[in-house]
Amino acid sequence: MDQDDDQSCLIQLKALYEEIDWDFLFAELEQLLVPLIECWKGQLPNIRDIFSTGEVDLLLKECILYDISPRSVVDFLIRAGYKDEPPVDEDGKPLLRRTTPLHDLFIRSARDAEQEKTRELVRELFKIYDRFDANHAEERTGVTHFHVALSFGFYDLVEKFRELGPDPLLNGNPPLHWAFEKRKEEAFEWLLRNGADPNSVNEEKSTTLHLICKSKSITICDWAKTLFEICKEDGRTVQVNPQDRLLNTPLHLACSGSPNILMCSLLLKEGADPSLVNSEGSTALHLACKHRRGQDVAIMISETWDDNRRIIQLVNARDRAGNTPLHLAMPCAHKSFIKWLLEKGADPTATNATGLNPQHFIFIRVDDDKDSVRKLFEIGQEKDEEMQVDAQDDTGI
Repeated sequence: MDQDDDQSCLIQLKALYEEIDWDFLFAELEQLLVPLIECWKGQLPNIRDIFSTGEVDLLLKECILYDISPRSVVDFLIRAGYKDEPPVDEDGKPLLRRTTPLHDLFIRSARDAEQEKTRELVRELFKIYDRFDANHAEERTGVTHFHVALSFGFYDLVEKFRELGPDPLLNGNPPLHWAFEKRKEEAFEWLLRNGADPNSVNEEKSTTLHLICKSKSITICDWAKTLFEICKEDGRTVQVNPQDRLLNTPLHLACSGSPNILMCSLLLKEGADPSLVNSEGSTALHLACKHRRGQDVAIMISETWDDNRRIIQLVNARDRAGNTPLHLAMPCAHKSFIKWLLEKGADPTATNATGLNPQHFIFIRVDDDKDSVRKLFEIGQEKDEEMQVDAQDDTGI
């Protein structure tokens, strides 16, 4: 090959650069730049002699966004020895708030059917964006290069980031939280086995266990089991009773809405305390009693606590509105649950902050179950308690 042939492609590239219309980069890439790169012969260019860092970022972004042979372009840059040199601040430190092609590819991967090809391309891009001291965060979402490597399972790269600094937070969330929220099971387990703190909290003071218990998925209990099992293997303790900013424990969250029975069972076996109250003064039993499945949770609690005195205290605990679990169970609970509460010592005469006792709640039942009302009176008579048949609430009802 003579010198002219060796320089031909390089001369063409420089000429193309001078003519690039950056406002219509898609057409320039598809029709001119990519075809030249894919049939390149001769001397490889020093990319920085032609393109700036920002221009290379833009070229890669367009290739990724519009799927214009991104692998060919990335391979060409690698063969040419191109390495990213991040912009720096006044002190010469890399600017970390910066969206790179790695972020663009990560975002596209969420809707990409060809995951393996995308994974391979991410790996190659890390040969260009290889500054592990510059963990760039995407400007809109905050996702960092660390999270990209973690998401695709490149744990050798994750380790390099960790060697140079603490695990990065994403919008206040530790990586373990992020792995759970994105349902990255492999990354979740890897983090746990490699020192991630199972009790780390986010800005809401929620732990990983809080986040798991907020989900009502049928299979979500498997995540909690994994959390407990791996930590037990390593001799670490998962806190079962941490309270978030609203003072909710994981058990509160598992009992809210439609109680997750499997999760409640696991938490109680691991030592969850059902007597703790949240910012509204509610115990987990208060929350469970608002749903027809609350009886399952209540029975599990009584089986866990072999102490009748504590159970009596629990079934008569009052929230900030003065409601006992019996108050909250009356509108929707099955009569067998009401019977259970009464047999465990719930006080049928207790009044809340507005003067309502449980019998007032009975009359707003959808099924108008008078049998439960009768049972309420019977239990009161058996215990020789004074029932206020004509009791009035603060509105005179």
